[in-house]
Amino acid sequence: MKYFLIITAFVTAIIAIKGETWDASQTGIKRVTKTGWLIFFFALISASISIYVEYSEQRVKHKKQAQNEHKRFHTMERLAYDFHQIELLAFEFEKSEDISQVIRKVQLHTKFIKDSIELNLSLLTPEELQNFEDFIRLSNEEIEERKLGTDFMNNIPMPELARYSREIRFRLCKPILSQSYYCNYLQANPTANEFFVYEDPKMLVAMSQAKKTLPELLNKIPELRSQNIELQVKVAIPVGDGSREHMWLSNVSYINSKIVGEIKNHPVEALHVRFGQHYTARFEDVSDWMAIKNGVVHGGYMLRVNLSRMSDYELDRFFSSYKYEIPKEILEL
Repeated sequence: MKYFLIITAFVTAIIAIKGETWDASQTGIKRVTKTGWLIFFFALISASISIYVEYSEQRVKHKKQAQNEHKRFHTMERLAYDFHQIELLAFEFEKSEDISQVIRKVQLHTKFIKDSIELNLSLLTPEELQNFEDFIRLSNEEIEERKLGTDFMNNIPMPELARYSREIRFRLCKPILSQSYYCNYLQANPTANEFFVYEDPKMLVAMSQAKKTLPELLNKIPELRSQNIELQVKVAIPVGDGSREHMWLSNVSYINSKIVGEIKNHPVEALHVRFGQHYTARFEDVSDWMAIKNGVVHGGYMLRVNLSRMSDYELDRFFSSYKYEIPKEILEL
């Protein structure tokens, strides 16, 4: 099309050189000679082609930009997933005697991150590339030296590799929160399902404490409601592949030794249930409980473990939107 535009402009120029485009002896529109009309015609064609070419180029440019944005979105979401998996895997070092399988999984997700970077270099900023390279270096060094779970676990509530992966995940998810359900779920619900894929010792202890103190509350639910105390229970819902997703139930009742309530979280893996659905669980499936009394949280055993592992950014985000007070010491009813 551009070549045709060049030819048209060239022909117009040749005709213009010939001249005789204007007849001064005539009046009105008759002053334009045949040569003049021919030049006008070619000029009109040139202008139309120029407009069309510009429009086409802009359309192609916008289409390519949209494709790049779409590709970047999925790249960021995929990277966030891999960083999240490494974050979860890091906690396995707290309880695994044989860490070889965990190391292989960390290596696999680290490789996925490296591959995603190499395939999408043009979509990443220099700062992002630097963060990813630093993380890959740290991951490879710690895997190689087999120090995870020993050096970094000395009175630190969260392994360094997990903390770093979480920090990067937040940076990846922040710009796409409004578009990505996955990112929005992880960052808007930091206590919903973050640490249950790999139930570590601290979580198991917290679960045991929650189960020990819950039966008395279940037997006096009507009394709690009369005092305007809201009781919520977190239960493990089977996913289908042997794993479980832990979700909160509200409006809880205790019927025939079963816990019945409404699901308060949007499921990520347990897609056979939905937000707001009535769900019946066994007592064995209980993982935590929480009661709100006069705006203060009672219980929340596993919640405290989650809070102890949050970054400063995540804590700020959580408490800026959480309307209840959470004391340092666990309060029982």
